[in-house]
Amino acid sequence: MLTINMLLPREEVRLEDRSTRDLDPGTVRAIMDILESSDVIKKAESGRRNPIYSIPQLFVVNLLRDAERKPYGKVKGLLTDELCKAIGLPKKRDGTCRIPSAGRLNSFVMNDWALCSDEFQLEFAIAAIEKELASGNRVVITIDSTPLEASRYNLDAQFNVHYAIRMDKAHIAMINGAPLFNIQTGGRRNDCTQAADLCRGLRSTGRLWCKDVKFMMDAGYCTFECFAEAFLATGSRPYVVLRTNSVIHEEAEWSCLQAQYCRMHRFQDYDPYKKNDERHVLKFLCQHGRAELVGKYLQNCEIRRQMKEGRLVSSDEEPDTPPEEATGTEIPVLPDDSDASATPLGAAVESGSPDVLEDVGKKKDTDRSVCEALHHAMKRWVPFDIRGISHKLRRLTVAFRFNAVQILSSLFARYSTGATC
Repeated sequence: MLTINMLLPREEVRLEDRSTRDLDPGTVRAIMDILESSDVIKKAESGRRNPIYSIPQLFVVNLLRDAERKPYGKVKGLLTDELCKAIGLPKKRDGTCRIPSAGRLNSFVMNDWALCSDEFQLEFAIAAIEKELASGNRVVITIDSTPLEASRYNLDAQFNVHYAIRMDKAHIAMINGAPLFNIQTGGRRNDCTQAADLCRGLRSTGRLWCKDVKFMMDAGYCTFECFAEAFLATGSRPYVVLRTNSVIHEEAEWSCLQAQYCRMHRFQDYDPYKKNDERHVLKFLCQHGRAELVGKYLQNCEIRRQMKEGRLVSSDEEPDTPPEEATGTEIPVLPDDSDASATPLGAAVESGSPDVLEDVGKKKDTDRSVCEALHHAMKRWVPFDIRGISHKLRRLTVAFRFNAVQILSSLFARYSTGATC
């Protein structure tokens, strides 16, 4: 397991003013401290030959430029003497600070930072996960997408009918409002196609398996593959906004999974004494080509959980019909062999009280509102879009701005349940 030395700010020193406008020297110094504690940046610095500016210095100058929405040529007017001192820029012979040129700043984003962006993203994700798990707070992981708006003159950007704009998509995984991983795709790409890669990123951290985690996804991820990948990432049942055509699959009941597990006794990692261990059985089946069956079972569990909470009704029953006057199919009761409290995993999931608003599933889960609030805040902190960016430079620019958002989210006060940006 990797050892992470990145120092993220403590909760009590987070800034209540979530704004990147007119960043003061103290905030800039805090950003520099996070960057200078990164092992990835230290490794990248060791390979450079006599650089005039360090990687943290160039990163912060580019961040200030993005925060103020200024072109590269206007950087000189943004940096005051106090900011230059906080950044630690070198000085000329006349005592004034030496400010990076527009070409150097652009070359840093497209070349220097592009070499370590993915590694820094993983390092920050591990540091953020370790911090949240050590805090003792409830851990909520969300996966969702947000549009990267393009100009109408960006003809290479795809037109999305739902948003009625030209755009790309940013598929983001978060933990308690801190962005962990980002995948950029075209504007018409379905959300569920990127869930597997995001979940594999969460699995690569090696910190989330068998933890008390609430994994949330919206209806765009309501597929069997997404259910299975979400389980493999955390070892817990995901909370998913179900689609209207979701049904209970009888061939994926717990007894059927146990029978399938016993028939695969010749496969590696088979243990006859663990056929009642839900985590072991589901992980075993996923690893040996039965992910779809596991996804159906997890969807059955989610349907029954929401029906038990009153968020779902059967297709023949009206939502507002009193119980004594109901004429439709009754809400099914979990059988003994698939009861949520029959295994340690089910007990852990059902014991937690999910913060959901009851209106037959039409209102948004308040835990997911934190994710939506941060999506809006990201676009307020930096220009998290692709307006006026050529197709060749688009991914590198978005990757840099996402890393900047990761740092800012750890520095600013976190968004609470029901918060707005």
